[in-house]
Amino acid sequence: MPTNEELHDRLCKLESEFGKKKPVKDKKPREKSEYNIFVQEYIAEQKKKNTTKPHKELFSEAAKEWSAKKK
Repeated sequence: MPTNEELHDRLCKLESEFGKKKPVKDKKPREKSEYNIFVQEYIAEQKKKNTTKPHKELFSEAAKEWSAKKK
């Protein structure tokens, strides 16, 4: 029968083999696109007006405004 130390070693080995995640690469965040900036500003303006609309609805409105603006 294996000792506690042997069992612990086996467990650590299994965890290291199967439990590891791939290392995260350091990369710079992308610059915000015109669309991202527009939506951020639109939602901020609407919230300043003390609107009680949910964020999802404000985001939809912003997308529609962006479409109209781009045409």
